[in-house]
Amino acid sequence: MGHSYGTNWVEYDTTGWLSYVRQNPASQNSLLLLQESQKKIISSLFAGRAGANTVLSGSIAGLEGGSQLALRRATSMRKTFTTGVAGVKKRSVCIQIKLQVDALIDTLKKSKLHFVHCFLPKASAWRGDAKGPYARRVSSSEPDLHGEHCEAGLMQLEVPLLRAQIRGSRLLDALRMYRQGYPDHMVFAEFRRRFEVLAPHLSKKHGRHYIVTDERRAVEELLQSLELEQSCFQMGVSRVFFRAGTLAKLEEQRDKQLCRSITLFQAACRGFLARQHFKKRKIQDLAIRCVQKNIKKNKGVKGWPWWKLFTTVRPLIEVQLTEDQIRAKDEEIQQLKGRLEKVEKERNELRLSSDRLESKVAELTSELTDERNTGESASQLLDAETAERLRGEKDMKDLQAKYDALKKQMDSMEMEVMEARLIRAAELNGEMDDDDTGGEWRLKYERASREIDFTKKRLQQEFEDKLEVEQQSKRQLERRLTDLQADSEETQRALHTLRKKCQRLTAELQDTKLHLEGQQGRNHELEKKQRRFDSELSQAHEEAQREKQGREKLGREKDMLIAEVFGLKQQLEVGGPDADAPSARRGSPSF
Repeated sequence: MGHSYGTNWVEYDTTGWLSYVRQNPASQNSLLLLQESQKKIISSLFAGRAGANTVLSGSIAGLEGGSQLALRRATSMRKTFTTGVAGVKKRSVCIQIKLQVDALIDTLKKSKLHFVHCFLPKASAWRGDAKGPYARRVSSSEPDLHGEHCEAGLMQLEVPLLRAQIRGSRLLDALRMYRQGYPDHMVFAEFRRRFEVLAPHLSKKHGRHYIVTDERRAVEELLQSLELEQSCFQMGVSRVFFRAGTLAKLEEQRDKQLCRSITLFQAACRGFLARQHFKKRKIQDLAIRCVQKNIKKNKGVKGWPWWKLFTTVRPLIEVQLTEDQIRAKDEEIQQLKGRLEKVEKERNELRLSSDRLESKVAELTSELTDERNTGESASQLLDAETAERLRGEKDMKDLQAKYDALKKQMDSMEMEVMEARLIRAAELNGEMDDDDTGGEWRLKYERASREIDFTKKRLQQEFEDKLEVEQQSKRQLERRLTDLQADSEETQRALHTLRKKCQRLTAELQDTKLHLEGQQGRNHELEKKQRRFDSELSQAHEEAQREKQGREKLGREKDMLIAEVFGLKQQLEVGGPDADAPSARRGSPSF
């Protein structure tokens, strides 16, 4: 087998090992032998094994105790060793050792480890009767790596064997990496939370409830405030890395700072508790002095006859005071009743007023709706009349245009007729001079003149008829326009009146609503007052009943005390000071 990463090879002869272990009775008796060991460490590992019915008797490391974790681990172990092959081999010592080693490794994983490397000083050391001093001497002194003799009483070292062991354990490489690299590292948030106590000025600067948005920037600022050399740390993506020993120095500074802070806090707490205890003792001392003073005063006056008489008459004064209180309560009840009746009356009046206002609001709302409908219908009628007036004006303009066109046409026709006459006359004059046969042309001229006259009269008559029709239409339109204008003005006046009335009704409605809301709020307040008065009245009735019962009881006690006082006065008048003792004996049961 190659030990130490293959640098130290050892040859073993395993012939007959298995048969020897099976046939050797020492494997069965080893459990008792280990339990009876003189070394407490070994005996404690195997304590409670003898005669046990189960393997999990509490002697395996990690299964002791009554915690929830230990119970879960024990349950898991019990299931493992009660089923399968493990149930058959549950009494094996090797299995017990394996379980203890597993539990030990599990505990070490949850702990902070410090490894100790042990080296063999020389090859023959394992054969000798060494009991440990060599190992202690080797670890407490520097080895002689050159093979020279050490001080007297120390053994020599085999340097090649020691070098082979160191080389095989890779210890020098690990130390070199540890010294040259950054072995210690911590997450940004954890480092800032743990070591920001060393920079209190940063906490004062940002405040106690400061929320860090950039952890890397916060850690850089913290490292600058700690005045660390740049070569002692390196910033990573999410962690900060430190040289060997830097983090330990920071931890030491943190512990010193925490010790100072905790010392000051403890001093403040102790001072506060001492001051509170001192105040309490002062109050107790004052109370004790007051009680002592009262006891001394009581001892001085308890033998006086007049003091006894005073203690006897004093309850009568309380009875009188109680009667005065009862009378005051009765007067208060009467006042509350009067106030309640007044509130009830105001409430009823407000209810009637509220109902009346609600009905008025309903009427005003309906009237306002009717007026709005009337205004809308008037507006529609006015719009229709306006449209009809505009249409009439348009028709009148069209007729005027037609009249102007016909007039122009008539004038042009008259001019043509005159020109035709002149031309015909000229032609006739010329023909008559040249030829005597002008009778035919004269006849034609006369016929043409008659036709022209007839056409002229016809056109004149048509023009006059059309003009008369147009004038009649114009007069009708003018009369209709006048009527429409009068109707429009009347409608405008009615609409203006309706708008004013609508505005007035709207204002009245708003005022009524505001008044109604005020009445409702006042009614609500009165209802609250009435409920409060009802509760106060019931309480007053109950108090009056109790006061009445107490008054009756005090009256009976008063009669008894008056009789007793009368007897005491008679005894004082008859017996004088000799009657003090019996009166005191008779008066003592009353208190």
